[in-house]
Amino acid sequence: MNKSEWIALGALLVSLIGLIPQFKQAFSISKTDKKKKSKKYKKVNSEDSISNINLESKNEEKEEMSPMMRILLLVIFAFASFLIEIIIFSGITSIMGVDVNLSTMTIVWKVIFYSLFLIPGTFLFLAFLAFIANTED
Repeated sequence: MNKSEWIALGALLVSLIGLIPQFKQAFSISKTDKKKKSKKYKKVNSEDSISNINLESKNEEKEEMSPMMRILLLVIFAFASFLIEIIIFSGITSIMGVDVNLSTMTIVWKVIFYSLFLIPGTFLFLAFLAFIANTED
């Protein structure tokens, strides 16, 4: 692999590591969501319970990620994972001495090349599903 490919791979990995907290937040199901649903129907009878609810609501300040942000995050992960896979694939093909040309590659290398699209395709499919789930008819 060339020095520029190593630099590009390092930059992609660092940016991908930086996105992990947002990715975790996008798909984490918190226990506070279940508590909010159960507390919605409780009646308030005294001032003590009001102060307890105020204290608990301060602890539940964590907001849910918006659907469009979740879609954007999935698309970014799709492109980042595809670029990482392509850089690694081109490094392996240069080590093995295979020319990255679909007309001259053997069937095994073509299968490996086309399998690189599975993970980014999955991320894009999830982004499409998130988009469809948040649209109204």
